[in-house]
Amino acid sequence: GIDIREENDGQGEDQESHEPGRFQVLLPTPNGGKDSDSVSYSLVLDRYVASLSNEKRMPDILALYSNEIKKYPQEQGLYEQLLQWLGQTNLVEEQLRVYQEAINRFKTNLWTDRLARWYLRRERKSEFERFSRDLIEKMNDGEIETWFAKFVNSGAGVGASEFNANLYLSLYARAHERFPHNLSFVEGLLNYYAARNRWDDWRRL
Repeated sequence: GIDIREENDGQGEDQESHEPGRFQVLLPTPNGGKDSDSVSYSLVLDRYVASLSNEKRMPDILALYSNEIKKYPQEQGLYEQLLQWLGQTNLVEEQLRVYQEAINRFKTNLWTDRLARWYLRRERKSEFERFSRDLIEKMNDGEIETWFAKFVNSGAGVGASEFNANLYLSLYARAHERFPHNLSFVEGLLNYYAARNRWDDWRRL
């Protein structure tokens, strides 16, 4: 069965203070080959985290998730559950760390997209710009087109904010430098210049 217990080092069960991480959690494996195992794992973990949260034992929750991720490093659901809980706290930099760790571990568009949306929700614009610049240096042109469609193309029109417009121009210009024969980046720059009546730039391109 499922067993969750805490170590108290013989100090008595009515101990009021707790050191972070001094507990063991025995759960069904998150991917034990049966859907019911995964569901049980997630539910029990959620309930235990809720219990610790009610007691305001934030360090213990962080230690719990850290231990579980070490045991099941390929279980993306653990990262998702941790981030869901972190979203209810003020641990903003810990959220960023978890996103970055997930990106490095799983190397999928799912996690890069999630971090991009996180930057934008929190209006961390300069970090989003650095993140985007770093990505387009590694992506092929098709991947860059997809990224632009998701996160950049809103800066094309004349009504875009200054930040979005500047970001659009600089990223499209860099993509054009890397892939000069990709007409999508040429057209993107032409549309930007035309919307702002920058006809000299339009002709030079």
